[in-house]
This record gives sequence, C-alpha cells and structure tokens, in this order.
Amino acid sequence: MGNSVVGKKLRWYEPDGLMFEPVMVGTDTIEYTVVKGDRAPRHAIQKMLYYRIAPGIEATGWYEESGAIVHIIWFWESQTTQRFAAAPAWLVKDFSVSSGDNQDPEFVKKIRKLADEGPDYPRRVRTDMGYFEII
Repeated sequence: MGNSVVGKKLRWYEPDGLMFEPVMVGTDTIEYTVVKGDRAPRHAIQKMLYYRIAPGIEATGWYEESGAIVHIIWFWESQTTQRFAAAPAWLVKDFSVSSGDNQDPEFVKKIRKLADEGPDYPRRVRTDMGYFEII
C-alpha cells in the first residue's frame, strides 16, 4: 500500500464538520468533493504544490479561487492531517457561497466577483487536526 497519499482515493474529515469524499492527491493537483459541512456540495480541482517532508509525511498547498489559502500536512502512519487555512473576510461571513464546482466557469465567475467586491481583511486563520481513510 506504500506510505504516500499520492495516487490514493481518500475520505478526509476536519473538526469543523467538513467531510471530503473522494479526495485524490496527485503531485501537482488535488481533487476533492465536500459532502458534509457548510461548503457542501462543493467539487474542486486545484493546482497545488506538493512535497515529501520525510517518508510518510507529505505536504500540499494551494490557493482557492475565493482567495483562501490551504496547506495540509498528511501523516501516513497515523492517517491524520494538520491543516493551516486563511480565508478572506467576505467568505467567512457565509461559507455556503463556495458550494459549487470550480470546473464550472459561471461558478468561478461568481466567486471571483464576490472576492473582488468583498473585504479580504480580517482573514480567518486557523490550524487544526483532521484525519483520513483510504477508500
């Protein structure tokens, strides 16, 4: 089974009630669907940075179309994650506006318009621990 999340199909849980299924991590993209939580339903394919910190410890980071920044450290042995995220103020007011599919040009147009009009500051910065399962 290896000791990497790359190429695996995952189910990922975060403590704020988000559940992602499936999540597919590549070396330059991450694809995920939010199925539970205030952003559901949401599907996205994000270009990302990937690096292996040590055997069984990997990091991914990306910039969302909303302006949110997400960085995840994946710990293979414990199947846990450490998330750092910074969301713009306009999005924090109502995360449900991010429900949709970032492969849909109309959705991306809507989100970019909201980002242009809404305040970026103060961002909500959080770090927390989640966990994942191989599916």
